[in-house]
Amino acid sequence: MKRKGRRLILAGAAALLLAVAAAAGRGGRAEAPRAERYVVRHGDTLWRLADTLPDCELGQRQRVWLMQRLNGLSGAGLTPGQALLLPADAASLRAAWRDPAAWRAHCQPAEPGPRPVAV
Repeated sequence: MKRKGRRLILAGAAALLLAVAAAAGRGGRAEAPRAERYVVRHGDTLWRLADTLPDCELGQRQRVWLMQRLNGLSGAGLTPGQALLLPADAASLRAAWRDPAAWRAHCQPAEPGPRPVAV
């Protein structure tokens, strides 16, 4: 193998090692997903609550499905007084979408509070 070829291989290996090290460093500093506890009020629906979730690339049906998975709901019906756990920000919403069970296990819920319902 020529000298130039060896240099290219070494440079590629070094770049790969740097990329892996950088990714590992970011992973160690990741914040726990944040959640909000929401107490269902009369007239609330999963569809309306889906509209109040943080902005991200998920559609409304995906958000409803996700809220069902995160809260162990088998249908779309809600009962006043029922407590729901909802992603507090877009990063938490994406983390919940990737792995709902892990999100639920590792999230840090905030105190219950009112959540504005989109009309």
